[in-house]
Amino acid sequence: GGFTNNSWSTRLNILDTNNYSRDISTGSQSPLSTNGETTVTYELTNLTRGTNRLIFYVDSQNNISESNEGDNSMQQTIQVY
Repeated sequence: GGFTNNSWSTRLNILDTNNYSRDISTGSQSPLSTNGETTVTYELTNLTRGTNRLIFYVDSQNNISESNEGDNSMQQTIQVY
């Protein structure tokens, strides 16, 4: 966990099989206490059939003090039938 006295943000980018890209953002998240954790949930609707790449970004402004600032994103590819 990390901590921050400031708000921070998350973002989800979706790149579909037609190379159309769109961002979904949850906006500002509440500050975290020391060693704090939180769960962020996205609801995805109207995904394009085929391959969709989801790229999640957390705290891209580095507002959360943490031991590894380099692991603030991840991606997952899903297939929609």
